[in-house]
Amino acid sequence: MKAIGYVKDICTSTGEVITKEEQKEKIIQYAKLNNVNLIGILEEDDSIPEAILDRAEVKKILQMAGEIDTVIVERVWCFSRKYGEVVTCLDELYKIGIKIVSALTMWDCTSQKVRHYYYKRKDEQIELNLPMNKVYKKGA
Repeated sequence: MKAIGYVKDICTSTGEVITKEEQKEKIIQYAKLNNVNLIGILEEDDSIPEAILDRAEVKKILQMAGEIDTVIVERVWCFSRKYGEVVTCLDELYKIGIKIVSALTMWDCTSQKVRHYYYKRKDEQIELNLPMNKVYKKGA
């Protein structure tokens, strides 16, 4: 597996911000745990357009067909918390042979629907996701 990471500050419904740095740590740990060739991590600007496919870093990912086969995110919320918006991106990436993998196993509706998206297509899924309740040390 050859992958690129993708991060964008995420605001939760409680107002908490999951920073790009926190997301990068989880993506790097996931890549190490699963022996993934992580070639880099793209950081989305915080003043991005709402439409996922109009974002500068997503456009770069779309141009990486043949170079990578996976985008690793800390959680799919970096694209959107609304599955209807995320599925547009999933479809475009799937057409060019790129899938999205989340470093964390989340149980919200959007995350479960993304897993189901790939399950329906019988794509292989990596199950060694980082559990939400474990504390990870920097550099681990």
